[in-house]
Amino acid sequence: MKKEIKNLLAQESASMRLSDICYLTRWQKDALGDAVDKLAVRFDSPTGARCFYAAEIGSRDVEGITREIAQQTEEFAKRWAEEEVKKVLAGRMEYKFYDTALD
Repeated sequence: MKKEIKNLLAQESASMRLSDICYLTRWQKDALGDAVDKLAVRFDSPTGARCFYAAEIGSRDVEGITREIAQQTEEFAKRWAEEEVKKVLAGRMEYKFYDTALD
C-alpha cells in the first residue's frame, strides 16, 4: 500500500479505493480553481449510503497517513455502530426474514 499512497500523493487529483467502503482522495485545486492541498478519507455506509463519514488527513508521509486512516476507521466504526443502535431503539431496523426451516 505504500507504493499506491506515494503515487496518490504525486498526483494533482486522484482517488484510491482502500476497501469496499473506504476511499482515500487527494486534490490540489478547489472548485474555484484555487490552490489547496487536501487529502481525505471517506467511508460509505456498509448498507449502501454514499459518504457516510469523511475526515481530512493532515499527514503527508506514508506512515502518518496510514496511522490517521486507522484512527479514522475506528471513529467510523464507532459512529456507524451508534447509528445502528439508534435505529434499533427507535424501531426503524430494516428486517429481512429468511426461511430457515429444514426440509
